[in-house]
Amino acid sequence: MLAGRTDTDDFFETLLRRLITDAVIGGITHGNSRDDRLVIRLRQYDKRARLERLSSQTRQVIASALRLLGEEPEVVRA
Repeated sequence: MLAGRTDTDDFFETLLRRLITDAVIGGITHGNSRDDRLVIRLRQYDKRARLERLSSQTRQVIASALRLLGEEPEVVRA
């Protein structure tokens, strides 16, 4: 955990990862492997995760979700 981050941040990231996972699995389970609204939302989450410096685990969940939906995550060089 980064200095200055609280358990609330960890709880938020845990909830965010669960939300993303459930949304993608739910879509795939119901035969909707391509949901443009979900892809747009994931791209927004990805940008925000980088801005807020969320954990690499959270950013990896977002990238994996995009890949499962047939999208390539945006590559950002630091």
